Amino acid sequence: MSRARTNIATIAVALIAIGIVVVATRVSRRLFESPDSGPLAGDRRAVAAGPAAPLPPAADPHVFEVISATGRVEAQRGDGWAPIQQGDKLTRSDVVRTSAASGAVLRLAAGTEIELRAGVEIRLDAWSAGGPTAAGAGGEHAAAVDQAPGGVSPARQGGASVDLRRGKVLARVGSAGALSIHASDTETSSDGPARFVVLADEKGRVAVATIAGTARFAAGGKTVSVPAGAASASQGGAPPDDPEHISEDVFLNVAWPTLDRHGEHAEIKGRATPSSVVTVRAPSGLETATVGTDGQFSVTVPVGGGKTPIEVEAEDLVGHTKQATTTLTRRPPPPPALKAEATDLWKKPANQ
Repeated sequence: MSRARTNIATIAVALIAIGIVVVATRVSRRLFESPDSGPLAGDRRAVAAGPAAPLPPAADPHVFEVISATGRVEAQRGDGWAPIQQGDKLTRSDVVRTSAASGAVLRLAAGTEIELRAGVEIRLDAWSAGGPTAAGAGGEHAAAVDQAPGGVSPARQGGASVDLRRGKVLARVGSAGALSIHASDTETSSDGPARFVVLADEKGRVAVATIAGTARFAAGGKTVSVPAGAASASQGGAPPDDPEHISEDVFLNVAWPTLDRHGEHAEIKGRATPSSVVTVRAPSGLETATVGTDGQFSVTVPVGGGKTPIEVEAEDLVGHTKQATTTLTRRPPPPPALKAEATDLWKKPANQ
């Protein structure tokens, strides 16, 4: 009996010792082990570091960014115009204009750029991610949209549509982009990646030329494909001409005014390649004119006293140029003629 009691006591002591060891081990781990170890260490560090920084916002595909702006470039803000500069964002319904000797490049996030030359006014008026254009099914662009192949314009497929009111723009459309340019009841778009030029003058004439890829030009119920190196034109919304090859030679013939003159202004006129832009540069500034179908142009520039150098440059749709120069001399006006007054030399004064 005594031996049994001794064995039980021994077992009890062993169990107590084991329990003490287990408890001591757990306490030691809690007190001395690194708090960052173990499977939950990453969660503890994440909580201690606070919430993760938010990702930068994705580029808005419905915004044009001003990549460059030279000279006076403005956007309409309410009833007035405000200057814009590189880095500014332009959205739907913004109207942008460039003055003489100025230009800008606008970029869309999808890889589309529009270069605005001098004297441009353009409205970024319609955006779409698959729906109708801002003008709606019955809007002013509906007819031009319906004339495109399949009755669907790039704006309906997802892209930008702009309204060119006047001037010359160069469009660069990437593989992921889509662009439709409306001008005077015409629509110009691209078949895939392309570079094309659209020129709209004050008389309702629209000319289109393609530099790379293929452009679609629609007006008056007719659509033509304009390949690289070719151009087409439409007058007042009439069906476009069949595309013609663009010559590298630019025609320019200036009828210079009288070299010696007395007036403060001089009219520079002549003939140049149709649809080209003529720029006349003088020390006082520059003036531009768009050459119509008849090939004629006329520009009036101020002439200072003495000698005034004049340069005339004609640039066709795709950028080929030709120059002509001269110097005008403004003579001072002749002195007024002296008028002799009749007098009586023999008349004596009354007091003599």
